[in-house]
Amino acid sequence: MKIRRIIIAIVVILLIASCISIPMFAQESADNVEKQQYVNHDFDDVEIVTEDTYVPVDTKVPKEMNDNAVLGSALEKEPQTYAVEAKAKDPEWKLENGNKNFYNGYGELMYHQGTQKVIDVSEHNGKIDWEKVKQSGIDGAILRVGYGNRMEDKYFKRNIEECNRLGIPYGIYLYSYAYDENFAYAEAEGTVEMLSKYHVNLSYPIFYDIEAFDSWNDGGVTRRHPTTVAEYEKVIGTYLDYMNKNGYAGKVHVYSYRSYANGVLNSPAIHSNLSWVAEYGPKLNFKNKHYAGEQGWQYTSSGSVNGIKGRVDLNCFSSKFYNKPVSENVPVAVSDALTRAGVRFSGGYLSGMQVGTNLDTLIKELSSVGSVTCFDKNGAIVNGGSITTGTTIDVTISLPEESSSVEAGETPTLAKTQTYTMMIVLKGDVDGDGRIRSIDYSLVKNDILNIRKLSSAFFLAGDVDGDGKIRSIDYSLIKNDILNIRKITQ
Repeated sequence: MKIRRIIIAIVVILLIASCISIPMFAQESADNVEKQQYVNHDFDDVEIVTEDTYVPVDTKVPKEMNDNAVLGSALEKEPQTYAVEAKAKDPEWKLENGNKNFYNGYGELMYHQGTQKVIDVSEHNGKIDWEKVKQSGIDGAILRVGYGNRMEDKYFKRNIEECNRLGIPYGIYLYSYAYDENFAYAEAEGTVEMLSKYHVNLSYPIFYDIEAFDSWNDGGVTRRHPTTVAEYEKVIGTYLDYMNKNGYAGKVHVYSYRSYANGVLNSPAIHSNLSWVAEYGPKLNFKNKHYAGEQGWQYTSSGSVNGIKGRVDLNCFSSKFYNKPVSENVPVAVSDALTRAGVRFSGGYLSGMQVGTNLDTLIKELSSVGSVTCFDKNGAIVNGGSITTGTTIDVTISLPEESSSVEAGETPTLAKTQTYTMMIVLKGDVDGDGRIRSIDYSLVKNDILNIRKLSSAFFLAGDVDGDGKIRSIDYSLIKNDILNIRKITQ
């Protein structure tokens, strides 16, 4: 009898201990948590460098190589390889029906109505007056963190701090001088190290800038850029693998220019990560059948923006990739469609769906109202599958104007449209993979310990009890769900 009581007492103590959070937290790093959750299968058959095979690199790219280490520097040296029709004009921005629209030199609308005018900058642009940039109508910026192995851009600190202060959406890029996959590992390691010093809040990805860089001297050895698809698959696969496993899962993409993308980067594995392409001229002639998601076109290096001295690169992005603002209110038609799908709407966020619910039902109901586009947490377009925290749903409703005749040669007026953006919250699914697992309570724990704070839909997913705070009770509720002690009510 005594033995039985002792066993019961021990079980009770263990159950109580499992619900106690902060005092019993092991001080695990956020990096260890992130390493568990992302595998890029695009490069499964590629021999990449990992922690086990990496040979430490002390060499840094000579400082004089900084002169050409900017986006599109190799592109400007290339001759134009296609004919430009006489009727072509310069691409242009137009404000139409409240939407900022971008047209190529042949008058064709790029992507859709309501695109983003984005600049990319480095120390070569000097000290930027970011307040003037924001007032000029720029929607975002891609900031150079540096080039090569740990060569930090001398204005990166100021640029990222100013963008954070002023609320300017931004992404980041590293100009690569990787001559092989081992140096690419060093570049990835250096990127994470440089970014660890700052508060990083991405609205656009971290871009690995792949170009035909000028050769450079490495202690008497001449280093040159790779010249084959196979070599670049190893370089890019290695960089992405390290970044994905060290805090930036799914948020690292590739930038290059059209001729390079169609040449030594012409690989399904590389193209599936290539979301930003440069081509200076009236039209973007590059088509990427392996990538579906938000994307950008760098269309000139000779733009001008108030607050920046000299010329600046200009880009058209289809949208932000992350941190998209949600719509706090939606029309009755959208609300009714959500109700039919059994979904609750509150301030732009959608909840009430159970783990494993298929996205198809929600898409079907919303499609009766307007055009529906869904994006996963990394900005890639999805057309179905199980719901996940962080899935963004855009519903675009057309508001056609009164019909009127159009004279010959005139351009028809675009119909008015309104896009409503909503984001799914699945309580307990803090990492956004559609499941409730140990990684989720680890992320909650890291928020409580101020290792890495949660935000947006991921914060709401971690706030399981709905009190507006991330606390030990939320950690316990997720743990209890995993142990089947008590399932989370959505």
